[in-house]
Amino acid sequence: WNTLFDSKKVDTSVDIFNNKINDLILASTNYHSNIKRRNNNKKCKLKPWISVGLITSIRVRKKMYNKMRRQPLNTHFKRCFIIYRNLLNNLIKSGRNSYYKTQIELSDNNPKKVWDLIKLASYTKVNKQIIIREINHESGRIINNSKDIANIFNSFFVNVGSNIASNIREDGFIYKTFEELNHNCHIEKSIFLSPIDPMEISSMIMKCKDFSSYYEGLLSNTILKKTSINISLPLSIIFNKCFSTGEFPSSFKKSIVIPIYKTEDIRSCNNYRPITLTLTIAKLLEKCIKTRLVNFLNGHKFFNENQFGFRNNLSTNDALYCATKFIYDNLDLKKHVIGIFLDLKKAFDSVDHNLLLKKLEYCGIRGVPLKLLESFISNRYQKVKINDVYSDDLLVNYSVPQGTVLGPLLFIIYINGLLNLNLGGKVLCFADDTVFLVSNSCLNNLKHEANIGINLIKNWLDNNSLQLNFTKSNFVHFRIKNNNNNLNFDKLILHTVFCKRKVNNCVCPIINKTSSVKYLGIHLDEFLKWNVHIDKLIKSVRKFFYVFKCLKNILTVNFKTTVYKSLVQSIVSYGIAFR
Repeated sequence: WNTLFDSKKVDTSVDIFNNKINDLILASTNYHSNIKRRNNNKKCKLKPWISVGLITSIRVRKKMYNKMRRQPLNTHFKRCFIIYRNLLNNLIKSGRNSYYKTQIELSDNNPKKVWDLIKLASYTKVNKQIIIREINHESGRIINNSKDIANIFNSFFVNVGSNIASNIREDGFIYKTFEELNHNCHIEKSIFLSPIDPMEISSMIMKCKDFSSYYEGLLSNTILKKTSINISLPLSIIFNKCFSTGEFPSSFKKSIVIPIYKTEDIRSCNNYRPITLTLTIAKLLEKCIKTRLVNFLNGHKFFNENQFGFRNNLSTNDALYCATKFIYDNLDLKKHVIGIFLDLKKAFDSVDHNLLLKKLEYCGIRGVPLKLLESFISNRYQKVKINDVYSDDLLVNYSVPQGTVLGPLLFIIYINGLLNLNLGGKVLCFADDTVFLVSNSCLNNLKHEANIGINLIKNWLDNNSLQLNFTKSNFVHFRIKNNNNNLNFDKLILHTVFCKRKVNNCVCPIINKTSSVKYLGIHLDEFLKWNVHIDKLIKSVRKFFYVFKCLKNILTVNFKTTVYKSLVQSIVSYGIAFR
């Protein structure tokens, strides 16, 4: 590693590290490829529980079947075949159950091995990536070439943020100063990135998940773990160079995107979720940066207490508790409550880099640390993989980097100012899942406060290049069941700056009223009853009946209990404290 230690440039050091590792992997691969292996010429791969005796019995069954077919009127042949077939099927089923039971007992309590065996034993389908054969182009043409499809997807994913920003500018908004938009977000002191110790890197490597995927000729997690003692020192040298120079390695800023189909039209790019793959070594560097950022920001109490996403010791349960407590407390005071549940359109993809950097500087991340984060988010390239074909690389100008460790942290820093707005109600966020709660004993005042609050929220989002998805956003009027005082309106209007409010045919966006809503996995209705949620739970749990039927003769009671707790109890008990 002497040449790496002597190198002063970050990218050069990373190249030296990669070349050294690749040479070692290539030498090891060549060695093992020369080892002769027994060639298996069998045409059909038998199931592991099929013994020689069962193979003989299967052949006998086939002969009996053919004999029965040749003499269809011979009832004796038919009766003998049915008896023999049923006995053989029971033997095969018994052998299969015994095989899985033995394999689970020999799994050394390795959770991954156990769950893989359970999936096989219960015939649980593994979600496989679908083959995308054609896609609709914006010109109206249907594209069926894999390379062209990959390029279309890549262009779509890369341009999501800029398209949303341009739509916001066209609609117009009331401009606010940076200080108004980021109230209570300023930190006078500046962060210092303390040096990285090799033991810190080694510890992080050992906490990585076990998988052996091999990405672009670099280290997989399996190899990382086996070589952690040897590579921790050179990695610490590289990472500390990043800390001192403010440069994030260029090779760490490349990613592969896999489109995952969601619902509806399979030929529309809108109906695919991008899953981004990045390098594990890049994530190690990001974890080192994140640890120092979080300690600094938490030390200065930067994050609003109503942000529950991507923060230590906080979860969806905390957000649900806070929301339901607000509703219950105000209902006990004989007040009406409106909950406006907001869906942000492609929130992570819409983050403006210039605004993000300004917010980071405002909250104490200045100098070299700011330069490092600017290097991290800029000049990033991605390509899309479709049907084992890669698209061309494209530059990503918007969004917090997807599939990264730092991305979620940067997003909650970006959106923190929203939670500090003075709205006369309560805003709760779990990352981008946002709800605005407002209460009042007078229905007219409640409507007025809700309208003012939601328009202030929309204007803050517009100023920060974030856009509401009005078709998926809605509001619920929470009230006591026996109270007949219902709202005399069924929509909230979000007026644009060009709107003439005296005109009856206002075409401004609206948020519609609904009687129930799904919030963080829990279905809340207007009376805070749980009938809707229970009906949904029954449908979710019912699909596991067949799984337990398949496993009843394979697993011990302890394993059955474990499977039940993982598959069923985890669903049923989620959010139980609020019911």
